[in-house]
Amino acid sequence: MEHTYQTRRPRIWPSFPGIAEDRASGALARLENFTRLVSDMIWEADQHGVLTFVSERAMDIFGVPASHLVGQKITNIGTFFAPEGHRQSPNTERPFRDHKCTIKRPDGRTRILFVSALPHYNELSWEISGLHGTVKDVTPKFEVERLKAAKDLAETDSHVKSEILATTSHELRTPLNAIIGFSSLIQDETFGPLNNPAYMDYIGNIKDSGEHLLSIINDILDTAALQSTQATLCPSTFRLIDVMQSALRLVQPHAEKDDISLSCVCAEHDVHLLADKRRMKQIFLNLLSNAVKFTARGGRVTIDFSHPPGAGLTIAVTDTGIGMDPNDIKKAMTPFGQINTDTDQAAKGTGLGLPLTQELVELHGGTLEVLSQKGTGTTVNVHLPENRIAADAAR
Repeated sequence: MEHTYQTRRPRIWPSFPGIAEDRASGALARLENFTRLVSDMIWEADQHGVLTFVSERAMDIFGVPASHLVGQKITNIGTFFAPEGHRQSPNTERPFRDHKCTIKRPDGRTRILFVSALPHYNELSWEISGLHGTVKDVTPKFEVERLKAAKDLAETDSHVKSEILATTSHELRTPLNAIIGFSSLIQDETFGPLNNPAYMDYIGNIKDSGEHLLSIINDILDTAALQSTQATLCPSTFRLIDVMQSALRLVQPHAEKDDISLSCVCAEHDVHLLADKRRMKQIFLNLLSNAVKFTARGGRVTIDFSHPPGAGLTIAVTDTGIGMDPNDIKKAMTPFGQINTDTDQAAKGTGLGLPLTQELVELHGGTLEVLSQKGTGTTVNVHLPENRIAADAAR
């Protein structure tokens, strides 16, 4: 069977005058909208690198109208740098991306830019006929990196200082302990009488000064150890009242000098903690010493605790001292913060007592709360979580 194929005539597209022009005009309008939309500045240059077109984003980046840049060479818009940091203009005969450039705007501000370009070539000669590219303002990115580098450097410096303080603990404490120990032996006339009352006064001053200096160094070194992340807990199970009374005995002589009543008013004696015993004693010592320091002659300092079922444990140190207003509390909780008083008591410490105590409490997963009223007194509450209370089986 013979098949007959019908051939189609080629389709003839009608020609409409002005359509090409309309399409070109629409394309240019869209291109212009894109140049306004993007955050980068778009530019075009001739074969010599002289700018022939610059988008309106020039005003945001350079602080001048686009017309001020047209006619300049792209390599002259600012100072260009190689990745290694030395000055180096880009090679406009080859494509380049994110070449760093710095400029100074008319308002005096310095901006950091990334300039990119792509050459285009004559189709017949393959010679460069021009370039087109972008300029991106990356100042905010570099500013963030600069601030991060400054922060890292500051943290490193702080860490080094803390490391130095923490590692000098033995060198500082050992000679002071020797001074205090030998002065105690002489003061107690262990190997015979001094035969001169003045010597007894001198030895007493040496011992008091040594103990005061040791307490300051201990605060500084303990704070340094905490800040250098060297502080760790050595938990054990112990009876809370025993550690509280041990701290009371150490502070008692200072309280008696100023006729300050110092007492533990705990109703419950069988609560056991699972915590670092030495650190907990240090917490109590700091709070009791602080309370005695800022309580006037004849005043009262108490320590007690409460243990609501399932609500953790709260230890409270209360005094009838000078008290603090909200600003004083904020200052007292700042390292080396000293509140203004009518006495010289503030000058006898480093201002590290409460901040150091707070860090030790937080190391146990607890919180520290200061309640105070000017002229009435202060209560410092140490809240420990329920998991710091030892189970019955451990008692």
